[in-house]
Amino acid sequence: LDKSYRSHWYCRKTSDWYLLWLKLESMLPPDVNCWADNFRMKFRDGTFSNNPGVETRVTGFGTSHGLDYVDNWKKISYYRDLVSALLALPGAKEDLTVRSAPYDFRYSPPSKVSQKYFDDLKSLIEDTYQKLNNTRVV
Repeated sequence: LDKSYRSHWYCRKTSDWYLLWLKLESMLPPDVNCWADNFRMKFRDGTFSNNPGVETRVTGFGTSHGLDYVDNWKKISYYRDLVSALLALPGAKEDLTVRSAPYDFRYSPPSKVSQKYFDDLKSLIEDTYQKLNNTRVV
């Protein structure tokens, strides 16, 4: 976070990386106002982007557990049970045969982020195919 303004006097202008979605304590007043300003997207020149000074990244791309939980407290399970069941199958290997590709759902094509995601997804599939000795991947 490196903004030139504050949406409210109590909101931070700068910050190191932190969880934007879904940080439960950010959903409470008055922090929800800061969260909403950082979460908001702009649509300019036919593409979506973050507000100025807001940079986001998705964690866990290519790992088995990138989609386990929605929240930072690990209270809201997302795909944890599915991933655990897949990893329990014979031959399943963490971060090799079971991999995730999380995506920032706020971006829709066309955007630089969505194009980078599809490029990264293609690379992840090709990488998995090669690591599995040219075995088809689903």
